[in-house]
Amino acid sequence: MNLEKLKQLFPNIKRVHMNEDGYYSFRVQGQLYAIPNDDLTNEQKQLIEAFSDQEPLHTKEETEWIHYLTQKTDRPPHDLNQYRFIVIHLPERATDPSNLRQSVSMALNKPFLFIWKPDLQLVLIEEISEKEEPIEFEEIMDVLSDDLDLKLRFFVSDTYNDIDKAPLIYHWFIKTAEQIFEVTHQRIVKQENSLLELLPMKYSKEDRLFYTESILKNTIHDSELLKTIQTVIEHHGNVTATAKALYMHRNSVQYRIDKFQEQTGQDMKNFKNMIQVYLAIQLIDS
Repeated sequence: MNLEKLKQLFPNIKRVHMNEDGYYSFRVQGQLYAIPNDDLTNEQKQLIEAFSDQEPLHTKEETEWIHYLTQKTDRPPHDLNQYRFIVIHLPERATDPSNLRQSVSMALNKPFLFIWKPDLQLVLIEEISEKEEPIEFEEIMDVLSDDLDLKLRFFVSDTYNDIDKAPLIYHWFIKTAEQIFEVTHQRIVKQENSLLELLPMKYSKEDRLFYTESILKNTIHDSELLKTIQTVIEHHGNVTATAKALYMHRNSVQYRIDKFQEQTGQDMKNFKNMIQVYLAIQLIDS
């Protein structure tokens, strides 16, 4: 296919990393290009597809699911007993959907539906049968990243069984995934654990400043002390477990707890105090 002639015929053609809504995507000489759907007739799309050197980004079934999830159709292609969504955030150099599809399919060892999104995101739809356990992505994350030589990040939804709610869940989950990947560098985040990651986004810079200073007082600048206190809270106030996690002596951990309580007045045995201290520490990092 002559790319220069295509550019003359379709001035709005552009190079892309992933399939984009409203565009017809195809591959030329190993690179992915897109033309606005409004610029093409069905006959022109068929002609380009015949001469392009790529497989379609989406299968027929995947396209049907995209239409349902984006509310272009009212009925799903078929019912699902249980399902969940997984968004994989891809590095910028991940430009070969065929290799990604093959590697992901081999690593997961079960059928998945693939939805390629702009902004370097791949959405997987996992169908879960009645007697089947969902895949634990913590177990395959490093294997998959090493195989592709890419640092992948995952946002995993809860498991659902109401297919009628899938479009609403999909819309919320895609929007939330963009926020999650923006505010945290964790390799994998589950929906049930995402609230704390997203809370800092709900506060203005001014709010974060006043709340953190009010709760943490002078300790706000003592990063080592706050790291210890955060770990104490994450281990439910267990000093021994905290010391083990931080490779510290138990007495050193207790000394830091006492120091923090003396400077802030926050009792680390009080549940309400622990929650607000933990949130305040998250606001510092946001």
